Order: sequence, then structure tokens, then C-alpha cells
Amino acid sequence: MKSNFSLGLAFSIALHLALLVGLIATVEFEQVKIQSDPVAPIIQAKALDIRDVETQVNKIKAEQQAKKERLKAEEKASQVQADEARRQRLDEEKQLKQLELEKIRADEQAKVAQAKREQEQELAKQAEAERKLQEVQRQEAEAAAAAAEVLRLKKIEEQKQAEEQAKKAKEAADKAERERIEQEQQRQQAEQERQQAEKERIEAEEAQKLAQEQQRKAEEAARVAEEQRKVEVENARKAKEKAAKEEQQRLEKQQREAQEAEFERLMQEEMANEANQRSQNRTLGEVEKYKAMIMSTIQQNWRIDNSMYGKQCRISISLASNGFVTNIGKGEGEKSVCDSARRAIESARELPVSSDPAVYQQLKNITLILQPE
Repeated sequence: MKSNFSLGLAFSIALHLALLVGLIATVEFEQVKIQSDPVAPIIQAKALDIRDVETQVNKIKAEQQAKKERLKAEEKASQVQADEARRQRLDEEKQLKQLELEKIRADEQAKVAQAKREQEQELAKQAEAERKLQEVQRQEAEAAAAAAEVLRLKKIEEQKQAEEQAKKAKEAADKAERERIEQEQQRQQAEQERQQAEKERIEAEEAQKLAQEQQRKAEEAARVAEEQRKVEVENARKAKEKAAKEEQQRLEKQQREAQEAEFERLMQEEMANEANQRSQNRTLGEVEKYKAMIMSTIQQNWRIDNSMYGKQCRISISLASNGFVTNIGKGEGEKSVCDSARRAIESARELPVSSDPAVYQQLKNITLILQPE
């Protein structure tokens, strides 16, 4: 369309130039002729009759008038042509402006279309970026789920180990209890034997008294039986000494056994105390270790600014057996530090806890002193 318009415009301009050149040439030609016509009669006036001169003058005037009218007509026609050319030029300029306006509109539409395409491409890029972000978030979620599963399995394994250790500790405690019961039974049996020996001693003393009474009766009843009585007394004395010696040996043996049983009981009690002390020391060590792990986890989630250095907050927290934070105290100390510490604990949500019940009992309600470092 632009090429056709350019050709039409060039053709119109060439046509107007040709008309203008022709008009200028005609006007100059006529002017030359008008200027040269009076010269000829003047040169020939001396040889002509006055009437011929007048006729010639009239003829020249008529011709000049005709030429003037023809020139006027040509000027009018030229003016008409010029007006037509001007109108045509104005139309062409109008068409040119219209074409330029349409071109501008087309350019604007093209720009709008280009902007729309660029916007669609940008939206497509954003959609692709969003999809990639969602993919990354999905992969991160899957990785977090896998890590949580590994942690859960680790906790289950640690719980199994703790249950196994608790089972072994219970078995050891049951064994110690059985040994204590057996020792108690031995002690009761020794006590029964001591009571039986005491009973026998009393019976022996009563028998001795009865023998002495019988001896007195025998001395009074018959002196002839003195020798026999002496023999019987000697035999009784020996039997008594033997019985007393046996009784002393039995008592000494019983005393040694009682001492040995007491020594064994004391040894068992000392071993149990040592085992209990070791368990308490291990529990205290585990408690301190998990307190340090809890502090480290909170520090990792703590957002600290320069105004908080040199200040601290004493804050208490409660933990479930899986480490989930069930309660956070308001805190005592600098308010900004306490508020920041509370946000750090809330961000962590779960803190490290031991699967050992004894350790957890000392960790489920703890108070921490938090100070920015």
C-alpha cells in the first residue's frame, strides 16, 4: 500500500511540474510575441497608407485583445488546473496523512501486540518459574519427609535400645531382690537355729539341775552307790563339757555364717549403690548434653540485633516426649531478648530430647538462661 501511494504521489508531482513548465513557456512566448509585434508596423509605417496602418493597428489591437482574452482564458484554465492540482494535492496529502495515521495505528497495534506477546512470554516465564519453585518445594518437602522418617526410625531404635537397657536393669534389680530374699531367708533360718540352740541349752541346764537333784537323792539314799554315782557324775560332766563345746562350736559357726551373710549383704548393697550412682551420673551427663543440644537448636533459630548484646532472659519451657514444645514461659529479664527468644523457640517447634525416661523426666520442664553471643 505504501509503495502504490509513493508511485501515485511521484506521478502527480511529475504531472504538475510538466503543466507548470508548459504554462511558463506559453506565457513567455506570448510576451515575446507581444513585444515584437509593435516593432514590425513601426518599421513599415512609412511605406503604407494611413488606412492600412489603422487597419493593421486595429488588427493588431484585435489580435492583442484576442490574445489577452485567450491569455485570461488560459490563466483561468491554468488557475482551474492549479486549483484542481491544489485540491488533488490536498486530497493526496489527506490520503497521505490518513495512510500515515493508519500506519501509526498499525504500529501502535503492532506495539500492543508485541507488548501482549512479551507479557504472555513473561507470564509463561513466571508460570515456569512458579512450577520450578513448586517442584523445588516438593523436592524439599520430600527430603524433609525422608529426614523426618530417618529421625523417626532413629528414635524408634533408640527407644528399643532404651527399653532393652531398662529390661536388663529390671532383670538385674529382680536378681538382686531374689538374692536379698534368699539372704533374708538364710538370716531367718540362722535365727531359728540360734533359738533352737538356746532351747537346747536351757533344756541341758534343766537336765543338769535334775541330775544334781538326783545325785543328792542318791547320796542320801545309798552310800553304797557312791562310786557308781561318781562315775555317773564324771560321765555327766564330760557329756556336759562335750555338749557345751559342741554348743560353742555351733554358735561360733552360726556367728561366722551370720557375719558372712551380713558382709555379703553389705557388699550387695554397696554394689547396688555404686550402680545407682553410676546411673545417676550418666543421667546427669545426658541431661547436660541434651540441654546443650536444646540451646544450640534455639541459637540456630534466634534472630539477634546489636541492641540485645550483654542482656539475657531466663525462660522456662515444657517438652513432650517427642521433643514438641508444649509450653513457653513469658521469661524474666530484658523484654526484647525474651520476646526474641520466644520467637526462636516457636520457630524450632521441636527440640532434642532423650528417649531415656529418667533423662526425659529432668528435661520435660526446664529453665534456660539465654544470652546473645
